[in-house]
Amino acid sequence: LMRKGLKADDRKPFGQLFFEGDFNHSLPESNSFAKALEMARWAPSAGNGQPWRAVVDGDGVHFYEAKTMKDSPLGDIQKVDVGIALAHFDMTLEEEGVKGTYSFSDPEIAAPENTHYIVTYRRA
Repeated sequence: LMRKGLKADDRKPFGQLFFEGDFNHSLPESNSFAKALEMARWAPSAGNGQPWRAVVDGDGVHFYEAKTMKDSPLGDIQKVDVGIALAHFDMTLEEEGVKGTYSFSDPEIAAPENTHYIVTYRRA
């Protein structure tokens, strides 16, 4: 009953979280990263905010934080949420035998207001 009241099992649609090339084009669910991104979509987050966004660009996926909450005395809890989603993404690819690396190389894609680059995954 509590989960229902909090809408804890509701998730944003795939196309509102994941994009192709830039933030203007929703990513088709048939993309090669779709399963791993779907697992990220189901990751838990504070207040079920799902603050992660991702832009797929060829063999790379650029992850962002869509900041909607003020920092708490503990810091930016939404960055922790993005990290949890990244763990789901990474473990799914690992289970599928897909190898890749992470880097901090901002692709400088124009992002919506309060949306900040975090990290890039590149398939090997």
